[in-house]
Amino acid sequence: MVSNPGDAGYLALSIGDKFVPYFYSSNDNQIIETVPIAVGDRVSFVSTTSSTHNIKEAGYAEMADITSRVIVDGAKVIQVLSTPGEAGESESRSASLLIALTVEQILHLEMAGKLGDITLVPSHLTGKTLSVKSSDIIKRLSGVREMRAGEAQ
Repeated sequence: MVSNPGDAGYLALSIGDKFVPYFYSSNDNQIIETVPIAVGDRVSFVSTTSSTHNIKEAGYAEMADITSRVIVDGAKVIQVLSTPGEAGESESRSASLLIALTVEQILHLEMAGKLGDITLVPSHLTGKTLSVKSSDIIKRLSGVREMRAGEAQ
């Protein structure tokens, strides 16, 4: 059977049994607008979180524990959508993607979105083990060591 993007049965044929379509919108993610992503491309999701606090609530106040790492690697883009910009901006469009993911991958993305920031990047630019810590970027960042002397008698 032959089916093209936009046809009624296209999604069922292109994602398989264990995958479901996941709608991803490029709210603050400029990678979709700058790097051409097409149907069939593979993308990865990078999560930026902290091991000690919720970045969504506390922000980036505590820089020592922030890590960015790939949480979903090699997800297949099954459709590229675009939405028109605001009135008067006929050329400005926001891109959105339909991506084939497993339910477990969707749960990882939803949890990461509640705890921190998520960025979409083409898979050929990342690897499964890509991880960057805030201490890798801020060289002078180090833990505070507390030393106490014993009482003299």
